[in-house]
Amino acid sequence: MSKTLFVFSDDFGELVLLRLLLYKQPLHAYLALPERLFPHVTLNNVTKVLYKNESELKAFTEEVLPDKVMLFSAYLLAPNGMLTYTEFYDFLDYLDRKNIPISTSDPFMRYYDELDYEVDSQDSFFRIRNKLKQIGERLKGYTHVYGVPVNLKNVKSQSFSNPNKLKDFTNAENITKTWTFVLAQQDYNLLRADSDNTYHKIIESVVILLTKVHNIKVNLVFPKALIAQIKQNLGELKGISYVPYCTLNEFEHLIVASDLMLYWNIFSASTLLCRLYNKPTVYLGMGHMEAFYPGFYSYIKHSWFPDNEPEIMAINDAFIPSLIKRIYTTDSKSKDPKLHQPYYQLESPIEILAVQKTFEL
Repeated sequence: MSKTLFVFSDDFGELVLLRLLLYKQPLHAYLALPERLFPHVTLNNVTKVLYKNESELKAFTEEVLPDKVMLFSAYLLAPNGMLTYTEFYDFLDYLDRKNIPISTSDPFMRYYDELDYEVDSQDSFFRIRNKLKQIGERLKGYTHVYGVPVNLKNVKSQSFSNPNKLKDFTNAENITKTWTFVLAQQDYNLLRADSDNTYHKIIESVVILLTKVHNIKVNLVFPKALIAQIKQNLGELKGISYVPYCTLNEFEHLIVASDLMLYWNIFSASTLLCRLYNKPTVYLGMGHMEAFYPGFYSYIKHSWFPDNEPEIMAINDAFIPSLIKRIYTTDSKSKDPKLHQPYYQLESPIEILAVQKTFEL
């Protein structure tokens, strides 16, 4: 098996792809991680180092002497500030000069190929899109790796899945009914702006009903500031677990122990783990990707949702009673297809990690 070096941006979603690539695979990988992600990786078949700049990346590359490098994601290393744009392009040139094959994950699924440059726009979103489109043009010659089925015209792409679970939970019984809510910082920023900073009150009302009226335990995987605000307003209300940060392994255990997962982002990478465990999943919003890049959902839905389009649920008086009725059923054949998106059967991780020649157009 080839020796693979992974270089990470600071996006937590990339850790889900890492878990699906490496879990229970007969290999050892090397990870270069920024400070934000470093403590969240607990896989036992990796060697990880902290990096802060291009020089440290090059030094680690010289130490490891990898057969291939996987950038998770090349599209985010410069935009998210791990490297400057100059450093990023220089690092790609450095790897090319050493003839090290490069692959990249791609949360945008080459959506920038569909967009025109807006060179005169003063809108910050358009400026970011222009930068990402430039990155996309530079990355065309490298293999793009996805955790969903993708078939791109102008670049070589590979899609993979990993059926291995933490253990067999098929017959496990949850003594306590548990719902887990997941809200990322970017999505909360949008919700807060749209509600004049009062959206937390909607969440609080739902939590009170679930815990006090329906005796359902609630996990809140939220940004620290939102957790602090809810704690201040609700006090020591029983039945709530606040989760500002956790390792991916701990988060996966939350999924396993939950009867229902609820997201404000239909593109969240961790929903792939919900599919793996066949957990009913509710979407309370489209998420920041659709807000930043209108039309993105229509572009990717055939890959993310090939069988059933997701249902975006509104939080209203019927919200909780409707969900309780839909998920707590003993008839497995009547599982709601809108809540149970199937997991994929794609290439194996070993096939993805094999060294392949650079794709040439």
